Amino acid sequence: MDCSGGHPEWHIKGDCTPLLNGHCTFATMDGQTHTIDGRWDMILAFPPCTHLAVSGARHFEKKREDGRQRDGLRFFCQFLNADCERIAVENPVNIINGEYVRKWFPDIAEEFGLPIKPTQTIQPYQFGHPTKKTTCLWLKGLPPLRPTNVVEPELVTHNKRDGGGSNIWKRSRHLHRHRRHTHRMERSQDCCYPLTHFQRSRPCNGRTVGLNGKVR
Repeated sequence: MDCSGGHPEWHIKGDCTPLLNGHCTFATMDGQTHTIDGRWDMILAFPPCTHLAVSGARHFEKKREDGRQRDGLRFFCQFLNADCERIAVENPVNIINGEYVRKWFPDIAEEFGLPIKPTQTIQPYQFGHPTKKTTCLWLKGLPPLRPTNVVEPELVTHNKRDGGGSNIWKRSRHLHRHRRHTHRMERSQDCCYPLTHFQRSRPCNGRTVGLNGKVR
């Protein structure tokens, strides 16, 4: 995914996993080369939820068979197990914290000590965004987030094909279907903004990396 926001110097386009433990050299999208001599001070990770979120359970059998779920699971776990003192990994409610992993992927469960329950769950409306989206955070070396601006979540009308309608909480699913995938990969302000509190509250030396990856 191409970078956005007008700051190519903040973005790396490529496989992030070789960089997770620090001691690495990489190029940002402005063409500059950077070297990290030690470990990262902090990792804020937003791995794809496409193959892990329980909202897509009806597709799990096919994704187990073709390997997508195994790849997504292993990718996610590499962030949890990175050699870094401060880590935050964001995802919706997914298979990491339940017995599903132990049943279908016992080798990965044993390797990474799964299941692992999230440290906390948050909602966008706790941070000034009037939407509902249960978001899980797996934290290492960081305190749980505290709500900073609790607002009332908005209701929107969902029109059905039969002409009926119902009110449901506003969330990203109301975007056009061709925009949803990009929206999830960019991780709207609803999810990203709360995690910036970690950067403001923890003393770091500037070696903080926010990672948004992609598996097949």
